Amino acid sequence: MTTKKITLRAYKIENEDLDMGYTPLFSLLRNKLPSTDKGGIAKDRCVPRGEAKDLISNFRNMSNYFFGELMRISKADDLLDPQVLESPIIAYESIVGNIVHEEKACKCHFYFALNNNYLILVSKDSTHIKLLEHYLNTYLQYDRGNNVFKFVLHTKPIKAIRAGEIKQISFKPVNKTSSRPTKETTQKITMSLVDTIISYMSSVIPSAKEVVNENFVEATLSVKFADKKAQSKEANDFLSAILTPMEDFDNITIECKNGEVYQGSQLLDQRIVEIEVMEKGTLNENQLAEECKHFLNDLQ
Repeated sequence: MTTKKITLRAYKIENEDLDMGYTPLFSLLRNKLPSTDKGGIAKDRCVPRGEAKDLISNFRNMSNYFFGELMRISKADDLLDPQVLESPIIAYESIVGNIVHEEKACKCHFYFALNNNYLILVSKDSTHIKLLEHYLNTYLQYDRGNNVFKFVLHTKPIKAIRAGEIKQISFKPVNKTSSRPTKETTQKITMSLVDTIISYMSSVIPSAKEVVNENFVEATLSVKFADKKAQSKEANDFLSAILTPMEDFDNITIECKNGEVYQGSQLLDQRIVEIEVMEKGTLNENQLAEECKHFLNDLQ
């Protein structure tokens, strides 16, 4: 049996409606999509996004959690057979034989699972969580009222950090000459601040930008904290908000006042699981759904 290592990453579901003390996302999604035979056709779940459209292509609505697959497909009719969208669900392996240019028609797809409080993203790509956040808020816009849902990374309860003993957080921008592929969103916060500093340096030293670009100077942003201790929950919430938009967590360093140092990746609440690969190269969805359910249960 062939298996593949898959990353499951945990997020907290937050609601921007301060008047409501809970997040009704799970119940809203369950009511909207009670089952595959009562969830309408795939076309009805499409949300336009530029030159593409996003949709929950396949899903399972269980009693205590929701498991689904989000797919981004091209708007171009010549790339995707329109009849595919007339079905209640679209299994990824089923569209392979129905499209002319497979990679161009299906731009990306990934799995997710959620309950009342947490969401599991089956992906290490930070752009996918923003894609899912936008999709669900748009798809449920006429059902959610004043609720606006946000997904924030769930961090591990490391003792030193929970105690609010954070001394400094350092952000090192991704090396532009690295052979490792990077996303457009990689370290946007860090780079915007570093670019501002470099811009100021250039007004004093005309060649400053060229010096940095040639890697003669390594720019690192450090944020130092006052001596006042933060409460445990405040410290964890702050770190979750800092880490959520980032792509390369190993370039983030958290230094505690007791001398302990952690990389951003050490704080992520995630699991690596072995999932069976089926004949057509797709993952065993039954096994994946079970792993997501176990993770969600453990987070409660």
